[in-house]
Amino acid sequence: MSKKQRMISSTKQLIFAFTRLSHFSSHNIHPDAVKNELARRFGMSGIEEKDREMLNSIKHNILFILQNAKLIDFLAYGWVF
Repeated sequence: MSKKQRMISSTKQLIFAFTRLSHFSSHNIHPDAVKNELARRFGMSGIEEKDREMLNSIKHNILFILQNAKLIDFLAYGWVF
């Protein structure tokens, strides 16, 4: 990679980083929150991370279904199991 290409790539990365920081700021996300999330993921493979996200999503969906089933039963029958 030539010096010119490296400078262009570095500038692109800098603009991307600035855009991200601006985005975080507009959504009241403190840089420490991002730092903590990166620390939490340190040493975890992308596959492991995706597996954890999938399991959490499945757990969330099951809880949502169960909570709604209880609400439907309560509204229909006046009791909660």
